[in-house]
Amino acid sequence: MLRLFFILVVMLAGCSSPSTQVNDGDRSTNEGFNLEIVDDVSGIAPDDVYTFVCELIVQKPSESTPNCADFGEAVFDIQWDSWSTEGASGRGRYSINDCEPDCASGTRHEALADVTLTNLKTDGKSYFLTDFTFETQKPVLAGYSNVGGWDVSDFYINVPEMRDEG
Repeated sequence: MLRLFFILVVMLAGCSSPSTQVNDGDRSTNEGFNLEIVDDVSGIAPDDVYTFVCELIVQKPSESTPNCADFGEAVFDIQWDSWSTEGASGRGRYSINDCEPDCASGTRHEALADVTLTNLKTDGKSYFLTDFTFETQKPVLAGYSNVGGWDVSDFYINVPEMRDEG
């Protein structure tokens, strides 16, 4: 019930705007969940590397978004060519909602994009790639860059009541 209430509140708050910032901090924390940069990746297997999709911890996700309430900006259908402690790279379909005349009625604009995940961090138990970036051949929507990214751990860290800890 709390999850449904939170989603409704976020949706009523309005349309999400695209995010193109990547958090460069070396430590993130909220509600007992702390992430620190991993300096030595030796001995860490690629199968031990995870990332985040909103409140979920996953490996090789097929999508990524900074807008967990409505996926107003996202990359879908991601196919990973590489996945390691050094980072991951692949290709997907970048999609953004123009929110005209409003987000519910808006048109999605899409293009193929090269994607990466970098910046390995740990909570002391698991390892996470946290910085997602994309690049399309050209901007898909006037006024927006063809290059962008976001910190995929942001939602997980800052909205602890939504975490899927199952």
